[in-house]
Amino acid sequence: MPSNSPDVMSLERLARFGEDWRRHDLDACMHYFTDDAVYAASTGSGPGRIFAGRQAIQDELARIFQSLEAGSFKPGACCIAGDRGFALWSLDQRKPDGSIVTFEGIDVFAFRGNFLTLKDSYRKAFA
Repeated sequence: MPSNSPDVMSLERLARFGEDWRRHDLDACMHYFTDDAVYAASTGSGPGRIFAGRQAIQDELARIFQSLEAGSFKPGACCIAGDRGFALWSLDQRKPDGSIVTFEGIDVFAFRGNFLTLKDSYRKAFA
């Protein structure tokens, strides 16, 4: 299939997902996920919490977006290789003393057609 087919994920669509996430647009973000999608967060117990299914993902994204300042997430470069994709990102988080901590991370995606079946997030941790 050509890369501009509506049946495969395109770089433009994946980049739009990053922009929708940056804007904390929950409704727009949810349009990218399949009903059986999995979001593996970069935080939580163990290596990170797992959210399976659209409702669990929507609830977690709502919580995340509510906890972050506007403009704190910055999407970076992304690439696609078949039914997998990768996207770099950074996140500025304000500490109680007002200082800013910047996290850098990468998301690993799996696609079914032009939808996300997996968003697996990793971020650099401070020692």
